[in-house]
Amino acid sequence: MPTHHEVLTTDLSGLTAAAGRWEEMATRFKTLENRYERDVHGISLGESWIGLSAQAANDKVHHHPEGAPGGTEGGESRRRRPA
Repeated sequence: MPTHHEVLTTDLSGLTAAAGRWEEMATRFKTLENRYERDVHGISLGESWIGLSAQAANDKVHHHPEGAPGGTEGGESRRRRPA
């Protein structure tokens, strides 16, 4: 257990710097999340990509296990059909 003096005199600059780097990393992850949402995820939501490959990608992106809403049951595909 640290003493009262050790608690008051401990140099916390290393922890403060590490906390700042964690904040920077969170900002970079948010930027990557936004890019993914715009450039990858958004493609699977549009009506321009249809068929088995679209459904497979959509299921993978949204992590739908078999039997769950949006997933496939019994290996059947749920293709979007052109209007």
